[in-house]
Amino acid sequence: MEQRFMADNSDEVDLELVKSQAFCCSVKLWIRQFRPEGPMTNPRQFDPKNVSRLLQIFKLEGCLRLTSEHHVPVIIRRQQLDDALRADRKSIEDLRSAQEPFLLSLCTNVTYLHGGHRLEAGNNFLNPDDRWWVADLYLEERKHSRLQLAQVSHPSLGVNEQTKRAIREAYSNTSNFCDGDIFRHARQCSLAGDSIHEQSWLARLSESKRRDLLQLQRLAARDQQMQKLRDMLDSLVPFTGLWPALRIGTFHRVLTLRCPEELTQYLERVRATWDYILGGKATMFRYLDSHTVTIIEGKNVYYSSDDFRRIKDLLLHREIFSSEAFNEQRSSILSRLQSVKHIIPSLHTFLEDTKYLEPCAKIMKSILPVRFKGSIRQAFTHQHNGCLDWSEQCSENTQIPRSSNSGFQARWHSYRQLWLFAWRHFPVMTGQAPRKDARKAQQENGNELQCGWWHEFLSLASACGYGSLRNMYPDADEMTVREFLRNARPPQFYRLDEDHLKDKIRDVRAVLANIQRRPSENVTPQLSSNYQSCGPDIAFRCGRPFERSFKDDAP
Repeated sequence: MEQRFMADNSDEVDLELVKSQAFCCSVKLWIRQFRPEGPMTNPRQFDPKNVSRLLQIFKLEGCLRLTSEHHVPVIIRRQQLDDALRADRKSIEDLRSAQEPFLLSLCTNVTYLHGGHRLEAGNNFLNPDDRWWVADLYLEERKHSRLQLAQVSHPSLGVNEQTKRAIREAYSNTSNFCDGDIFRHARQCSLAGDSIHEQSWLARLSESKRRDLLQLQRLAARDQQMQKLRDMLDSLVPFTGLWPALRIGTFHRVLTLRCPEELTQYLERVRATWDYILGGKATMFRYLDSHTVTIIEGKNVYYSSDDFRRIKDLLLHREIFSSEAFNEQRSSILSRLQSVKHIIPSLHTFLEDTKYLEPCAKIMKSILPVRFKGSIRQAFTHQHNGCLDWSEQCSENTQIPRSSNSGFQARWHSYRQLWLFAWRHFPVMTGQAPRKDARKAQQENGNELQCGWWHEFLSLASACGYGSLRNMYPDADEMTVREFLRNARPPQFYRLDEDHLKDKIRDVRAVLANIQRRPSENVTPQLSSNYQSCGPDIAFRCGRPFERSFKDDAP
């Protein structure tokens, strides 16, 4: 343990030594001369919200550009620095001894390691003739012979890749890394077999978030379906712009759904969609930025004319897919966007849609044995009787007998029908209501538990070939009548004779049993809409539905 601590400490000292040896000086540079690294190298994704946050700070207290913790570290080639020094007739010692950083005359751009948000905010805040920022210059690593080293004007050692990584990943004067970037880089290190840097990234998370990730790893190690889910997350690592939306704190809720197959299928669609939009070119994945993802996610350019006009305008003005790498691709990207018939998914829509999946998963789990093994799909597969005959529910009151050629088809059709039933009736089966529409008058609460739907749900499951299911409400009619009588004649005010009560309940149940179902009506769904609730707000495009949308979707 002592040797390990000493080794780690020695590495840290060596890193600081290399960093100090590679550091040249601090100078002023025009903001236009700063250029970012490639998106796969830079761990931070550009976030317009962070730029807005910094702008507000600048308005209150100024830029404080000369403060050392606000400097931006850059990598500069030795030849670049020599040329600039000759142009300004300065020496490296002049720059180091200056009381205030000198405005260096660079003819070329330099690469910064972090500080992009601060530079963008400064560019928006400062006057055009005052748009400079202080850069800490680090020499790019270059090997010299002893003769060459003696001839250069500033014989500092160059900064190596390990030191660059340390500078990039430091908690800097911008903002801490988001969960998604930490997860993405940790998985990159894990896949590359770099356990040291993987642990370094994970150390940035809170204890509860590390615990959630550990749970994912443990489940993936012992369950094939969970391993597929983790592998599908890994397949999204190259799409850098998807990850800022990830919230590791949601993992505990997502993993307890016990729906790895459904979650994996959703992530497969996320990957397939963005792979298609980017033309299937893996080299382009890294240029996808989070701002573009935020604008496009939830849109449907194929069906929505408003979405098409907005996306086309943003593309033409290079406000999305703004990287120069897309200069020759934008027209083909728009064409591909137009051919995507489903809402464009992302990791944000994925996490939001699990909130819609959650109450329905609760319904599905409620009729399975208390301690069922595996996923919900695996448990229902085990409960199926293997019969090829099943019932198709074409309305709430009508079922049509069907037959399949294989047990798999019969199970699959039956399983999906139960999910669809749960989605239609989750408010009255779980008490979890749809979201309230904005500025809508408070309506009567129509989401009280209605036990009769559990009876319908079990009847459908039985007709679809599922047996030995758990019945939470063995006699829904009796429970309904009892509840009515107790509300009408509260026991604290009235004497209720149990034997007399049972007789009356039996009579009412007989009446209920003789009531015939209403004949089903064929309803044509409304496939197009000009509702304001279908506007660009992402909240209306994913997640648990709002009341109006839920009612419009009902048969």
